[in-house]
Amino acid sequence: MEGIYESLNRGLANRIRPYALSTREWIRRNRERREDKREELITKILNWSVQGEAIATVPNLLSLLRPFLVAIAMIMQTYGVPWYFVSPLIIIALLTDKFDGAWAEIDGHTAFGEFLDPLCDKISLVIMVIPFLGELWHWVIFPMIGIELSLLIIALVGFTLQGLKKKENTNFRANIFGKVKFSLQAIGIILIAFNQIFFANIVFGISIPFALASIAMKAYTLSKP
Repeated sequence: MEGIYESLNRGLANRIRPYALSTREWIRRNRERREDKREELITKILNWSVQGEAIATVPNLLSLLRPFLVAIAMIMQTYGVPWYFVSPLIIIALLTDKFDGAWAEIDGHTAFGEFLDPLCDKISLVIMVIPFLGELWHWVIFPMIGIELSLLIIALVGFTLQGLKKKENTNFRANIFGKVKFSLQAIGIILIAFNQIFFANIVFGISIPFALASIAMKAYTLSKP
């Protein structure tokens, strides 16, 4: 299963490689420009970094786009916009999760990017389920959100420890259980977008054991010296 995910990522990375390389070249050129104050501001933004890692990278921007698109879709849903206008936004938001991973295969994975990606996943999930709390099964949705927050805390601890140089080469990338969990949650979100709440509840419930297994594996990885 993990090999399938990796091969899909590599295949997508090969397809978008020319666009990624040209975009990376554009970013590199803009980082070097300091002709006027406007360009200097752009350069400062592009050079903004955390723990020595650039933040304004294409994979990170794609990750940040995800909760933004989900929020727009939920606002549209709240105001009664038909589902066939809302659903494409949700699907595009979910696709950004594949494209940011594929792009990172080209640009190189960073600790901050691997922390930001699941953070944006969790924010997107919470934004998505809030308008449907009255219809979703509480005994499924609240444990699921609690588990997602636990995974976020584990990732934050690992990222902080790496920043303090107490733990080197912390791996924030999703393990196989996390990938299956996210795939199930993505299916649930698509079902919500198509107003299939009953089936979304079932799929979210199935994702919980995989989420628990992902927590156990993340915690074990973090505890290793």
